[in-house]
Amino acid sequence: MMAAADPNLRDGKAYGPLHLAAEAGHHRLTGVLLRNGARVDATNDFQETPLYLAASRVIDAVRALLDAGADVNAKAGDNGDRTPLHVAVDRRMSSICTIRALLKGGADVNVRNDYDHTPLHVACMCFI
Repeated sequence: MMAAADPNLRDGKAYGPLHLAAEAGHHRLTGVLLRNGARVDATNDFQETPLYLAASRVIDAVRALLDAGADVNAKAGDNGDRTPLHVAVDRRMSSICTIRALLKGGADVNVRNDYDHTPLHVACMCFI
């Protein structure tokens, strides 16, 4: 990593480099940032963690965050109180591998969002 670069500096909406790398699915960069001190559960202005943003993307970034101890049940308070599992089942881009990794990581299948929906409710609504 670039000498003396702070992996926790944020932009105007409080996105840190880890948020951006995770959301883009860059698992190698996600790993580099984590190894260099990026906070795994940092939230942006929308209360989204890097895992929340990665949940609709590539499995490798999700695994890297879970391996680093990301809170699999963290809710995005400004985004409907959804968890990474709500996001994963709501996005047709998510793979079943992402959903399985979140479940294996301890995701609560009965957690409810602001609409009182569990991840199962959300998954079923995707196919209506």
